[in-house]
Amino acid sequence: MRETGRIGRMGTNPVRRLARRLLMLLCVLGIAIVALHQSRRMVAEHAARYLLESQGMTVDALRVSEIGGTAALVEGVRLTGPDLSAERIEILYDAAGLSRSRISEVRLDGLRLDVSAGLAEIEEMLAGGAGGDTSLAVDLITVTNGTLILGPPFAGTVTIDGSLRPSGEGAVAELDAVLDLSALTGKVRLSSDGLATGALIAVTGEAALDLGELARIADLAETGSGQGRVVLEFEGSAAAPTGMDPFSALTEALTLAGRLRVEDARIGAESAISGELDWSLEGRDGEVALQLTPPSRLEAAGIDLAALGIIGGNLDERILTEIAGAGAEVRWRPLGPGGELGVRAALRLSRGEAVADLNLMARSVHNADMSLSQDAAASFEVAAAAIDLSRPDWSARLDAFGWQGEAIILPDGRLEISGPASAQLSEARLASTRMAAATFEGDLRVAGMASDWALEAAAGTSLAIEGLVSPGVAAIEGRVAAEVEEARVSGGDSGVKLALAARLGPFGAVLDAEDGPVAIEDIEARVVVTGDDAATGDASLSEVAARLPEQAVELSDGTATITRHGSGDATDISVAAAIRDIARAQRFAPAELELSGTLQGEALAASGAVALTGTGVSIPIELVGDLAGPNAEARLGPAPLAFRRSGLQPAALSPLLASVRDVDGRVTLDGTISVAAGSAPETRLLLRFDDVAARSADTDVEGLSGTLGLSSLSPLASAGTQRLRARRVVAGVPLTDADLRFSIAPARRGHAIRIRTAAAGLAGGTVGLAETTWVTGASGNAVRVSLEGVSLERLLRDWHIEGVSGTGVLSGSLPLEFAGGGVGVTGGVLASGGPGVVQVDWGGARETLVGAGQQVELAVRALEDFHYEILSVGVDQVPGGEMTLAIRLEGANPDVLDGHPFNFNINLSGELDRILAAVREGRRIGAGLLRGGIGSSP
Repeated sequence: MRETGRIGRMGTNPVRRLARRLLMLLCVLGIAIVALHQSRRMVAEHAARYLLESQGMTVDALRVSEIGGTAALVEGVRLTGPDLSAERIEILYDAAGLSRSRISEVRLDGLRLDVSAGLAEIEEMLAGGAGGDTSLAVDLITVTNGTLILGPPFAGTVTIDGSLRPSGEGAVAELDAVLDLSALTGKVRLSSDGLATGALIAVTGEAALDLGELARIADLAETGSGQGRVVLEFEGSAAAPTGMDPFSALTEALTLAGRLRVEDARIGAESAISGELDWSLEGRDGEVALQLTPPSRLEAAGIDLAALGIIGGNLDERILTEIAGAGAEVRWRPLGPGGELGVRAALRLSRGEAVADLNLMARSVHNADMSLSQDAAASFEVAAAAIDLSRPDWSARLDAFGWQGEAIILPDGRLEISGPASAQLSEARLASTRMAAATFEGDLRVAGMASDWALEAAAGTSLAIEGLVSPGVAAIEGRVAAEVEEARVSGGDSGVKLALAARLGPFGAVLDAEDGPVAIEDIEARVVVTGDDAATGDASLSEVAARLPEQAVELSDGTATITRHGSGDATDISVAAAIRDIARAQRFAPAELELSGTLQGEALAASGAVALTGTGVSIPIELVGDLAGPNAEARLGPAPLAFRRSGLQPAALSPLLASVRDVDGRVTLDGTISVAAGSAPETRLLLRFDDVAARSADTDVEGLSGTLGLSSLSPLASAGTQRLRARRVVAGVPLTDADLRFSIAPARRGHAIRIRTAAAGLAGGTVGLAETTWVTGASGNAVRVSLEGVSLERLLRDWHIEGVSGTGVLSGSLPLEFAGGGVGVTGGVLASGGPGVVQVDWGGARETLVGAGQQVELAVRALEDFHYEILSVGVDQVPGGEMTLAIRLEGANPDVLDGHPFNFNINLSGELDRILAAVREGRRIGAGLLRGGIGSSP
C-alpha cells in the first residue's frame, strides 16, 4: 500500500520543504535515540549530534534525559544554522512500530525557530543538507508552545500549538497560531480531516493590522498617517492543493467569508477612514469569486477632495462608500497558463446630500503573467447628484451627472471609453461672476494610455448656460446655447493639449453702464480654441453677430483672435467687425473695424482703423490698456476728411447730413475714448474745420473755421466753450464774418446749446444774439436778435426788394420764438438812427394808382423821393403764420406840395419762409410775396 502520509511526500514549495526538513531531522534524531535505547545515554547523544551535524546544523546543546523501551526524552536542544531550539522532545514508540519504521507520537514542547536574521541559513541547509525521501511514518506529531521569531520589518513572534496526524489518506491536523508581530496581531485555527488532494481544510481566525506601526515601518509617520487599525475576520474551508497545481483545488472547493473592519485609519494629518466590508471568497466549478455584499460600507472623514482636484465640500462631512444593489464581485477562471477575470460592481459614494452611483461589468482574459491576451471589454453607468465643486477661487454645484457606455482595454495598455453623458450645473461662481445654471449633453470618448490619452466630445454635443451675471459689467439674458463641432483634450508625456470648436447663440446680454443698462440682442459666434498646459495656443471668435436695439446698431462678420506663443512672450490679438446702422432714420454709413496688437502681461497695445464703407474714409485707431485695472484708451485719428463738391459729401458719412450739400473744404477728426472699471466712458473728440463751405435748405456757409471739441457722444456734450467762425452765412439774410461762441450739455430732453456770444456783419452793421440757451428737445425756444447800424441801402439791395431803394441806418431787436415747427416774432422793432431817403419806383402801376384819387396820387408822388426823418418797422409773426410789417415813415418829398410833411403807415404781410428763400436765391421780392396797404396823412 502506498504511504501517502510519509513526511517525504508533504509538498514541494519552500515553506513545506522547510517544515518537512525540520520534522524529518527531529524524527531522525528520535530514531537514532530509540535505536540506541539499549545503549548508554552518552553514546546516544553522540549519535544524535552526528546525525544533526550531517544535515548541516551545528549542535550547541543536546541532552538525552531518558531512553526506554517505549519512549525517549531529549531536552535542552539548541542548534545553530538555523537558530533552532526545543525544551523537550518526547518520542513514543513500540518495538513493532520500530520494526516498520513507524513512531507512535512525537511531542515537541517549547520548539523555537529564530529567523529574525533572515532565511539565508535555512536556505543553505536545505540546499546542502541531506535530502531525498525518508521512509518514516509518524502516527501523531504534537506541538506545544512552538515559537517562530521574525525580524524586521515585521519583527515579533508566531506561537503555534496543535497536532498533525499523518494517515494513509493524508493528515488530520488541528493547529492554532497566535501572531504577535510589530504591525500584525491575531490568531488563526486550521483543521483538516486529511491533507490528501481534495481534502477539506477548515480555517478560522482574526488578524489586526496596526496602521501606526505600519506607517513607522514605511517611514510615513511624519505625514500624519499612522493611526487606527484594520481587522480581518475570516472563516471557511478549502480543498487541499496538489503539489503541482495548488490553485486548481481552490477553484473546486473554496468557501471563505468574513468581515474587514477599518477602525479610524488615518490618511494624512486630518483624514480618517472607518467602516466594515462583508466579503466572501468561493471556488466552484473551476473558478474563484471574491464578493463584497451589502451592507458593506466605508466612511471617510476630513478628506479634502478639493486638494485632490476632485470636488469640494465641508471637511467635517463624512464620505460614505457603500456596496449597493447586487454588490461587487471579482471572478477568476483559469484558462491554460492564464485565466479569465470578470468584475461586477455596484457602488455608491455619498457625502452629506451628495451621492454618486457606479455600476460596472468587465471581462478580461490574461496570460500567466496577468498581461492581457486579448481586448478586455466593460460596460458602465455613472450617476451623481448634489456634488459640491467648490474650490478656494471658484465654486459650483453639480446637480446631476450621468455617463453610460462601453470600455475596451487593449493588450498594449490603451483604453477606449465611449458613451452618452449629461450634466447639470448650478450656483457657479468665479470671482464676482455668477452663473445660475448650465447643462451638458453629448457623447464622450476617452482613449489612450497614461503616456498618450485623449478625451473627446462628439460633434453635436450641446452646452447651455443660464443666468450669467458679472455685476457692474454685464448680464446674460435667457439661455446661451453652444453646439460643439469639435472638443478634444489630450495629454501624456508631452503635456496637455486642448482643441475646441463650437457655435454660440443666439442669446442676449445687458451691459452695465453708469448712465444705464445697454441691451445686446441676437449675439452669435463661432468659437475655436487650441492650447496646451504651457499656456500657448490660439483662441478665436468668428462669424460674430450682435444687435444693440436701443442704439440701433448691428455688428456682423466679427472676428477676434488671441495667439499666445509662450509664458514669457507677448500675446498677439486681432479684432474685426462690420458695423451697420439699423435705425429707421439711418445715422451713419456702414463701417468696418480692424484692430491688431499685443498683450504683454497686463498691458494691451493695438492699432487699426475704422473704414467707412464705400467712402474711402479711414479713421486710424491706437488702443492702449491695462487689464489689471481694467482700463483702456482709444485714440481716433487724426483723420482728415477732404470734402469736394464733386466728391466726398457728408451724406456719404451720415444720411442725417443729407441736407448739407455742396460741401467743400477739410474737416479733421481727432480724439480719444477712455473706459475704466466702475466709471462711465470718457470721450474727447475734436472736429477741426478749415475754410469749409456748405449749403443746406435754409443756410449757406462759406469760410467756416474753428474747432468743435466734444467730451461725450452719448449724450452729446462739448468740452467747455467752443468757437466757430464763418466768412459768410446766408440764413435768410446775408451775414458776414460770423463768430459764434457756445457750449453743449445734456438736458432733460435733448441737449442744451448755451450761446455765449453770436455776432455777424449785416448790411454794413452788426447782428447778434444775447446770451441764451437753446434746448433741442424743448417744445419751444426764444432768442433775441439785436441789430446795430444796418445800412438800409445795402439791406434793400441784398434783399432785392422790387422797386424800392433808400438810404439810412437801422437798429433794433427782434424777439424770436420757435415753437411747433414755426418761427414767431412778437414786438420786433427796427428804427432809423437819423434821416434818410426812401424811393419807390411804381413801374407800370403808377398810372392806375394816380387815377385812384387825389390822396393816393399825393402818396404815390411823395414816396417816389421821400426824405424821412423817422423810419420804424414793427415786425410780428405768429409761429407758422404770416409775417406782418408795420412801417412808419415821417418826412417829405421836396417836389410834392413844396415839401409839405407826410406821415405814412404801411402794412405789409407775407410768408417769411418764401421771402427768405427769395432773398437766399437772389430773386426780387414783389407783390407776389408782399401785399398790403398804405395809409397817409399830409
